[in-house]
Amino acid sequence: MLQFETWKITLISLICVIGVVFSIPNLFSEEKINNFKFFNKQINLGLDLQGGSYILLEADMNNVFTERLESVEIEVKKILKDFEVDYLNLNIIENRIEVTFENIINYSKSKEVLRNTLGSDFVIIPINDNSFQIEYSDFARTQIVDLTISQAIEIVRRRIDESGTKEPLIQRQGNQRILIQLPGIDDPERIKSLLGKTAKLTFQLVDTNSIASEIEKDGFKQFE
Repeated sequence: MLQFETWKITLISLICVIGVVFSIPNLFSEEKINNFKFFNKQINLGLDLQGGSYILLEADMNNVFTERLESVEIEVKKILKDFEVDYLNLNIIENRIEVTFENIINYSKSKEVLRNTLGSDFVIIPINDNSFQIEYSDFARTQIVDLTISQAIEIVRRRIDESGTKEPLIQRQGNQRILIQLPGIDDPERIKSLLGKTAKLTFQLVDTNSIASEIEKDGFKQFE
């Protein structure tokens, strides 16, 4: 027969008693345990134990690239204007900017100018003798996707926290998806409506020359 020393038995018993005491709050509702000062912590059960909502979101990267290219389109037009390069058409088509020129002189000059000014985030791909397309490089596309998903996860986390959900699981899954697990939430439609609220911040280019002329007309002095 095994025999244990008295102090070991006492220690084991004490640990068991402490475990029982701290598990008691799980037997009562959250409203009742709030009256206790020290023993008011409950174990948060996961999705597999208490059920809840499982939501998988996917980022619309085509829309993201299109919106970013709208700013690039404005920049390209400005660059060509500054270097006095005329073009026939300049449009965004399927996540790329297509530019068409009247002659090969403007075509060649614009390629050189844009390569020097746009930087390594873009590649210029010829279509024919008088047109080419501007696309994001593979490295730039990967960076944009990573940044977009990181920002989306942060926004989702803030909105989920506002709903009062305890210990939600929010993480990236795959290339452009976000996995959300919400233990104890049986109304996923409410979460969808909360996440469906869109917030958008845009930046617009300002013609500083125009502003300066307006200030001069009004008789104000501009300080730098």
